[in-house]
Amino acid sequence: MPVLGFIEHYEWSGKHIIPVNTSEGSGAGKSVARIREVCNGAVVDEAYELKGSDVDERIAEIESWAKGKVQQ
Repeated sequence: MPVLGFIEHYEWSGKHIIPVNTSEGSGAGKSVARIREVCNGAVVDEAYELKGSDVDERIAEIESWAKGKVQQ
């Protein structure tokens, strides 16, 4: 997972991580579990998953989801 190289070098205690995953059917796999392992002390939500080819037609849904997360 390319993102691990980035996240391994930061302090995550007290942070809230909201994974977003796009794929064409493979899903998030073990990505969320791996993020939880690396980001000690962070609260890590389940991934918001959607098919990459559906993104354009689901923009309103994605925006609504994101706004709800920011307001929490």
